[in-house]
Amino acid sequence: MKAYLALPVALLLMACSNESNETTQTEVTQSSISESTEVIDNETAFLEQLADFDAEHEPFIVAYYDSLDAIKEKVSDETNTFVDPELSERELQIKLIFKGDDDYYRVVLKEI
Repeated sequence: MKAYLALPVALLLMACSNESNETTQTEVTQSSISESTEVIDNETAFLEQLADFDAEHEPFIVAYYDSLDAIKEKVSDETNTFVDPELSERELQIKLIFKGDDDYYRVVLKEI
């Protein structure tokens, strides 16, 4: 009977361990892009933040990338700015990142 009690406890501990690993991994990934950049996976929250951003700022760019690594390749370590010649010749700043259900990242960029 004790073995039956140990199994749910072990599963609970494994679930908690996986959750904390995922959180840590996400935080590390986010901090390598920018300390203030948040990766959002809730479409409603993203659209609300995008509407707020649109109301406060001049025109901005939304770029699509297939991975966080592809985004990180475009970030300059020295100036913490985003440079993608295909989008703009000027330096850009990441304001918001949304990961959609299609696994593409929408990156909201503002010209500096």
